[in-house]
Amino acid sequence: MAGMDPEASRRDVEDRLAARAHPLAEVIAELRAAVSAARPDAVESWKWNAPSWALDDHFATLALRDPDEALLILHAGARPRPDLGAVRVADPAGLLRAAAPDRSIAAFRSVDQVRDARPAIEAVVREWAARVASPAG
Repeated sequence: MAGMDPEASRRDVEDRLAARAHPLAEVIAELRAAVSAARPDAVESWKWNAPSWALDDHFATLALRDPDEALLILHAGARPRPDLGAVRVADPAGLLRAAAPDRSIAAFRSVDQVRDARPAIEAVVREWAARVASPAG
């Protein structure tokens, strides 16, 4: 996103996560690596009290409220996007559940689960980001 220093933003996320000491820190680290690998051009920042990734707008955010489960939320940004309609992507691994027309969620409880699903995570993140990216962005 324009005006953001990606490296400073990433360090801010790391500092906030370290201060939080989440029990699933290793799961969170693996999810962050997968999303960043899927879209290396995305800027990771702290939004909605969690790591979030943006191109022209945010498209993926982790939900970290549950100490036993990390959620990867794929969405269409901070504001409603009626132009998108329902956003669905290929998900042969069955990671995602639709939470709204423009939102899907994948839940992870262990680092092995994330590592085993990493190619599928990267594939759904890549396709989702391509679907929700603004044509002008």
